[in-house]
Amino acid sequence: MLALRFLTVSASTTSPFMLLDEPLEDLDPTNRRIIGALLVGEGRPVTQMIVTTYEEPLVRRLNETVDDTIIRYLD
Repeated sequence: MLALRFLTVSASTTSPFMLLDEPLEDLDPTNRRIIGALLVGEGRPVTQMIVTTYEEPLVRRLNETVDDTIIRYLD
């Protein structure tokens, strides 16, 4: 599903950002790692990605690997 969304965004818009709501929800650990790598990888169709998630440990690990990541906590 995420790959389809990436393709749709890259084919239909020149928008520099994308919003994803809970893209890791209901995924097994293997697919969670694959999707996490896609979210931070160089092959993204956008330069800025806004992701909502409750997966704090995963976000912290991804933050350690990507220099320009910003984490914001919302109440």
